[in-house]
Amino acid sequence: MKIIETHGCGALKNACESFLKEWENDNDEIMLKTSGSTGQPKRMIVKKKWLLNSVKMTGDFFKLQANKTALLCMSPEFVAGKMMILRALIHDMQLLLAPVNSNPLKHLTVEKIDFAAMVPLQIKTILKENPYKLENINQLIIGGAPLLQTEINALKDYDISVYETFGMTETLSHVALKPIHKNNNIFHALSEVTFSSKNSCLVIHAPTLGQPNLQTNDVVELLSNKSFIWKGRADFVINSGGVKIHPEEVEKMLETLLPSNRFFVFGAMDKQLGEKVTLICEKDLFIDQKQLDQLFQLHPYWKPKHIIYIPHITRTANGKINRPATIKSMNFE
Repeated sequence: MKIIETHGCGALKNACESFLKEWENDNDEIMLKTSGSTGQPKRMIVKKKWLLNSVKMTGDFFKLQANKTALLCMSPEFVAGKMMILRALIHDMQLLLAPVNSNPLKHLTVEKIDFAAMVPLQIKTILKENPYKLENINQLIIGGAPLLQTEINALKDYDISVYETFGMTETLSHVALKPIHKNNNIFHALSEVTFSSKNSCLVIHAPTLGQPNLQTNDVVELLSNKSFIWKGRADFVINSGGVKIHPEEVEKMLETLLPSNRFFVFGAMDKQLGEKVTLICEKDLFIDQKQLDQLFQLHPYWKPKHIIYIPHITRTANGKINRPATIKSMNFE
């Protein structure tokens, strides 16, 4: 593997080298840290052979090859960054380092990137500031949070292969992929992974990743043991007057009115309904009430009954909205 350092990536290079030393030591296990987007961040110990199995599945699917270029623009502190380093190492690729910020392509002059992984915030910024640079990427995976429909539509205009990913630290990166060029919301399992469901929540069967039966809190519509449609998180479900509402579906509708990553929906306690759909957004945002009424004509139960403006939404270390922490800090519980 050859590491190509771009301007301003000295700290990232040091982090890569530190991880590689840990990878190459005699210990057959390694420590990972979760992002904390759905609870307190935690540390977990996994076997290196499980990480290698994950690398193989991704490599087989995307046909990663020696001397091709992989882009690293996420911190090796978390599993996504570690896995990109390992993919480049195991497949003898060139690892191109880019700033770990909202626009890693901004100052890059490399003409071709064969494989890259980003989060939705990075995609949003690139589409706004220099979308033409996306044409330099051959294959792109996007994970960490759901991709907005507006961004999915925009990405379809570019001649690149783009997939949304489904996974978590416990599964050592993604276990399912959704091609955005297809007009559906179906995630498909990687080769050695299968799915089942319990109480409408996804169960992941990935023994080669150390997870033979991983019960998640992700509510899905299970289509087969290799495919599903993601609905939302069970721990975020709002029970409003007996109607169960997934805030993620409400948020997808609100994307047409509000900028992403600056609002979220949750169920606040209500004497009459039990819980009421409540919108939390940062205080400088403006919501047009007429547009809001029109947006929810077909889904009146989904319409936010209360809007709360706060100075700033709490985020995790890697930029994801931290719902539990924000709610707790505002004493909404």
